[in-house]
Amino acid sequence: MGLAVGVLVNFGSTGAWRYTERIVDGLLANDFADGVSLFVTTHHVNESVGLAQRWGTRARVVQLESPRVYTSVRWARLLQKKLEKKLRCRLPEDRNRAKLEQCDLLFCPWPYNIAAPVVDRPLVFIPHDFTYARNFGTTLYGSKVSDMEWQMELHRGWFNRGTCVLSSAFVRDEVRRPFGCGVDPAVIPLARLSGIGRLPEADADARVRNLGVSGRFVLCANNLAHHKNFGQLCGAFHLLRQKHPDVCLVSVGARLMRCAGRQTTRLA
Repeated sequence: MGLAVGVLVNFGSTGAWRYTERIVDGLLANDFADGVSLFVTTHHVNESVGLAQRWGTRARVVQLESPRVYTSVRWARLLQKKLEKKLRCRLPEDRNRAKLEQCDLLFCPWPYNIAAPVVDRPLVFIPHDFTYARNFGTTLYGSKVSDMEWQMELHRGWFNRGTCVLSSAFVRDEVRRPFGCGVDPAVIPLARLSGIGRLPEADADARVRNLGVSGRFVLCANNLAHHKNFGQLCGAFHLLRQKHPDVCLVSVGARLMRCAGRQTTRLA
């Protein structure tokens, strides 16, 4: 008999969608889970309902409540919290925790910009976007020191409360660099949890030819965003072409037309 698994949904990017789909597909396909509950906030309900239809009756959407909003007046805020404690009021956080703990296991495939929930259930997560710790100023939310510290504190909360699972040894090293070797995540390639694997060579060659690419090339599957290290990629490619002038760079992703016209870059 499988487990009752909950997935904390965060549709902040295309990657978040894909990670969530792959994880749920793998959990259900391997009978690891009897069913999956997709826990969503108020602004992700419609997207989650559409996603849940993919798995029929084996997936359901559970809406979480937004945190209580208090007044900015300090004395009034303290009085309100004191009354809530005295009256033993159940807060939205309490009701959300009760919903989450109906599951045997909680999984978060994209814990970006959200804090780790305080629950008594095993919590597994895949962290992302550590570029800000390597190249200061590449954070999605700003270039201030406080922005970087805020993101590191969020990640640190996940490491303290949950079990970290990564899809490559490279990301494991990226995690250990800012947070130390005390962080010991498990490395499990996503291919083990889904049917995604390597394309046959003939299929891969055909797809490349359809893009109008011939000869030798370097493929970058990414989008043009400042936190994706695209500038470093172009710098590295410049050095590569000094030794291998026949190689072209093929970039596949969103917002790539901004580079149109560069001779050293082939766009798809």
